Amino acid sequence: MAFFTPSLSPAVVVREFDLTGIVPNVGTVTGAFVGNYRWGPVDEPTFVSDEANLVSTFATPDTNNAVDFHTAASFVKYSDQLINIRAVTSAAKNSFDSDAAGGVSSGVGLAADRTARLVKNEQDFENNRSAFDSDGHSFIAKYPGSLGNSLQIQMCSFDTGDSAFTGWSLRN
Repeated sequence: MAFFTPSLSPAVVVREFDLTGIVPNVGTVTGAFVGNYRWGPVDEPTFVSDEANLVSTFATPDTNNAVDFHTAASFVKYSDQLINIRAVTSAAKNSFDSDAAGGVSSGVGLAADRTARLVKNEQDFENNRSAFDSDGHSFIAKYPGSLGNSLQIQMCSFDTGDSAFTGWSLRN
C-alpha cells in the first residue's frame, strides 16, 4: 500500500473544512439559576453581572451553599448576564427585635406577643408592613437567614439626667 501522491491503490484522504461563519460571543449568553444563599432577596429575579456583584447581593458561600454559589460564580466568569433567584425553605425566618419593651434587641427570639416572620424581599415587606406594625415589630432583618442574627440594635433616649443614658456603653 502506497501513501504518496498519486496513489496507485485505494487511499483515504482526510480534509477538514471550517463551515462555521461566525463563532457566537459567549458574553451575550443569558442564564438563569435558582440557588440556596445565605442572604439576599427571596423569590425575586436578580440580575448578576460578576462575582463581586454576586457576593454583595447574596453574601459569601458557606458549607451549606458552596455548590450553588460556585456554580453561579463560574457562569458569570464567562458571561455577564445571570438572572439569579434565591430559594429558601419554609423554616426560613427573618431576625427581629425580641425585647418587648423596645429597648436593647437581643437578636432572634420570640416574645409572648410576637412570632417569627418570613419577609422574602422588599415588595413582600411593603405588602405586610401594617401587619408588622400591629404585631409590635420595631425592627426586622431585611432578608431571612442567619446573617440577620448578627445584627444588634441599641436605642436609648437622649437625656443626660437619665441613668439609662449615662450607663449606656455607646453614649460617647
